[in-house]
Amino acid sequence: MLPYKDTCWSILTSGHPFSLDHRALIARAQGRYRVAAIADGQDLNVANLLTSLAARFAYGLTKVLKTAQDLIRQLDYSCL
Repeated sequence: MLPYKDTCWSILTSGHPFSLDHRALIARAQGRYRVAAIADGQDLNVANLLTSLAARFAYGLTKVLKTAQDLIRQLDYSCL
């Protein structure tokens, strides 16, 4: 049996509109992070909120939006 952190968002694999919407939002945030990381020459293999799998997205975090925004802003600022 997989640890809970690996399956806590397993609902996202269903075809339910709720899961489709959440997967799209996670993909959008991860895509924005990838663009900023590539522009800054960062390694995309660094483990963080925006490089995790959708099934374990934000596991253990309490301030998900702030964490995601901070990661992307940090990359944006370093590109300037």
